[in-house]
Amino acid sequence: MTQIAVTRALAIALAAFRANGNRYIKTNSWYNGMEIDGQPVQPNLVIAKALLADESYQPSAEDLASAQEMQDHFKGLILKKITGEIKDGTFFDKMIVLANRETVSKFDLGIVCYMPGHYFKEVKQEHIRESLEALASEHFGQVGEKMQLDISIVDNKHLPAYNSYLYTAKSGDNIVKFFSKSDFRSHDSKFAVKARVKSHTKDKYGNLVTELNYVKAI
Repeated sequence: MTQIAVTRALAIALAAFRANGNRYIKTNSWYNGMEIDGQPVQPNLVIAKALLADESYQPSAEDLASAQEMQDHFKGLILKKITGEIKDGTFFDKMIVLANRETVSKFDLGIVCYMPGHYFKEVKQEHIRESLEALASEHFGQVGEKMQLDISIVDNKHLPAYNSYLYTAKSGDNIVKFFSKSDFRSHDSKFAVKARVKSHTKDKYGNLVTELNYVKAI
């Protein structure tokens, strides 16, 4: 059975991820002629297998360096596995196990192809966590109070089932969260909204959060 160096496998997975517009496309959710935002896509595993079969293909030095960083990141999570924070046999556990090997087989490529997207998501969330903690956020306003404020979008999550978005934003040094059907993702800088204070809560990191509703851009 042909074995592939983990860094090379991850570099190939990175190339497949990039070819799909920085997306992970599952094999069982893909259909012939599938496009996303007008771009043709294929399952990442199909792309990776084609690159692996191409004897002339060599990952770029940049991809190999990024692959090494990715491998080191997953290796660093081994303590969470040892302490039981990450359960044995889960998909996350399998990624950590693979990262701590020197080589993988072609049968491991499905998991390897998933790793870039998961890695970039974790790096992004860590950056967001650090930036929010640096704010020293406080609650503001009274529940039910209407107000106008300037916000900057920090993070968003699309919820297709509800045709809505969950936004995390900052207003001054304070954190706000709200749901909205409006697409504010194109707002790269601060913009004004009117809203009503819904509640005062904490996020999963313990930061004080003011939740808003009826949010509309002015």
